[in-house]
Amino acid sequence: MATVGLPPSPEHTLDRIDNDGHYSCGGCTQCVYQGWAANCRWATREEQANNRRGNVWVDYDGRRQTVSQWAHEYGLDAMVVHSRRAMGWTMEKALTTPVRKRPQPPTPSEIFEQGLLLACKPRDLPENLREHRRLLKNRLDARRRRAA
Repeated sequence: MATVGLPPSPEHTLDRIDNDGHYSCGGCTQCVYQGWAANCRWATREEQANNRRGNVWVDYDGRRQTVSQWAHEYGLDAMVVHSRRAMGWTMEKALTTPVRKRPQPPTPSEIFEQGLLLACKPRDLPENLREHRRLLKNRLDARRRRAA
């Protein structure tokens, strides 16, 4: 610890710079005797996660980062970028293509409300709900036609 020093913050823990090397400070008697260079540093969890053997490193836009770092920089989920790369997408396309928003299924309360709305006759509904009922009915009819 004397050679490495104290951690800069409570979030920092000891990390090896080269994962195949020893936890060596490079300055103590044992390290000097063994010929080990300094291979330790204080690093945050994020820095340590990016220093793992299994990370996929990508050169893009003149810089080298892990796929996770690129995804974070572009506001994407890392699994989206990994999947896109596995499908043969270029790094540029994988990072710059917006993620499709998939429609969410209705909640049970929405299904209940829609059922009540459709069960009513249009003339029994207030004016503001008649158009909503008509649109909902048309959407359901279109789904039934596609399914048939």
